[in-house]
Amino acid sequence: IDFEYGGQKGAPKFPLPVGHQFLLHYYHLTNDEDAKTAVLTSLNKMAFGGIYDQIGGGFARYSTDKLWKVPHFEKMLYDNAQLVSLHCSAFQLTKNQLYKSVVEETLEFVQRELARPDGGFYSSLDADSEGIEGKYYVWNELEIIDILGDNAQLIIDYYNITSSGNWEESNNILYRSENESDILKKYNLSSDKLNEIIYKSKKLLLESRNKKIRPALDDKILTSWNGLMIKAFADAYRVLGKSSYIDIAIKNVDFILKNLKTSENRLYRNFKNGKATINAFLDDYAFLIEALIQLYRATFNRKWLDEAMLLTNYCIEHFYDSESNMFFYTSDIDPALIARKMELSDNVVPSSNSTMAKNMYLLGHYFYEDQLIEKSRIMLSNVKENIADIGVYGANWDILMAWFADEPFEISIVGEDYDKLKTEIESYFSPNIILSGGKLNDNLPVLEGKFVEDETLIYICKNKACYRPVNTVREVLNFFGKYKD
Repeated sequence: IDFEYGGQKGAPKFPLPVGHQFLLHYYHLTNDEDAKTAVLTSLNKMAFGGIYDQIGGGFARYSTDKLWKVPHFEKMLYDNAQLVSLHCSAFQLTKNQLYKSVVEETLEFVQRELARPDGGFYSSLDADSEGIEGKYYVWNELEIIDILGDNAQLIIDYYNITSSGNWEESNNILYRSENESDILKKYNLSSDKLNEIIYKSKKLLLESRNKKIRPALDDKILTSWNGLMIKAFADAYRVLGKSSYIDIAIKNVDFILKNLKTSENRLYRNFKNGKATINAFLDDYAFLIEALIQLYRATFNRKWLDEAMLLTNYCIEHFYDSESNMFFYTSDIDPALIARKMELSDNVVPSSNSTMAKNMYLLGHYFYEDQLIEKSRIMLSNVKENIADIGVYGANWDILMAWFADEPFEISIVGEDYDKLKTEIESYFSPNIILSGGKLNDNLPVLEGKFVEDETLIYICKNKACYRPVNTVREVLNFFGKYKD
């Protein structure tokens, strides 16, 4: 861990969001300040750096230097999805408005540049335009002065722009220094006034940039990466409460289920030019199932869990290896290969096996299907001797291990006012709870026997045993203050 600049030591630096998600979970369980510092340093440096599009939102694929200043300008759907979810967690934990802004600006970018109008998210934007890497994103000083007029010098200072350029050929990559107090003092501004000028200036620069020749769009729609972005919008809704986010998540999951799923619950991997192609791989199922589980948590609509269970059962039937108790990456209906591989290590995206193991763990708790939890436990046992040695590349497995080491509480909110209480609970970073509920009994096993007419109740349970229900989130917090250890 690079505690000075964030991420891992050295260069290039790739965002590895699942590693940071685990460290936040680890901090939640242990109060290890180094774990929290590692994450927040990374997020702060990235949000201020050139890897983050300071004008249009969204993250580039990686930084070529250790400072997060000079990106490889390609923008990938999977990076931005996971970084949205990570910043949602960080905002829950810290209430730092920087992380909220990153979520909002990144999702605006996704909707503006990577969203198909009738549903589905495109895969990526190229680094190059007009044959030159980064040309779309960089600026020279004269352009800034011409576009912004009186506010130009402030923006030049704020984003470290120089007349000779801070990058190649007199061009500038916009990045921030942690010098806001200096800017306020130099220009005799309040924070609110500075933010107003920054907002207006970014809008003008974005309008100007939109007139340039854009980087090429990879317009294929991949089920796996769409699953990650659907989850990101669901997470943003849970944490920020903006209704348009859940509308977008549902619109896009409906698109995937309509266009890339068959009546036998088999998925296709790719959608392009109006046609679904390629029999799906395990990561397509794993990330879509994960998104469906998170959609349930965001909405308490049982149909998303039922859909997740159908796809999970399909995976067990067609991908599961009863000898190793792991999942193959390819289905048994695909053409036979010399050896069917298994994807075990996490990387820029989590591995399909670690994601499936987590999915089965959660579904096992929602449906009281102990055999799914046992499958998850066996999968973890298969890899746990190795994951301590591979650091960030076992981080998703580590999250599952944390659940088994300190079993999550099942919190159920049932009754007329469930939504208000759910919103209040979701304002806290709580990676160690499994949340369920709703206004009406939908016969979900985890909710069985918990509805009482004319009352809104919160149940705190573990191992199918529940404490006496309470009526307020304050009582829930008091419970964890007393019993967490």
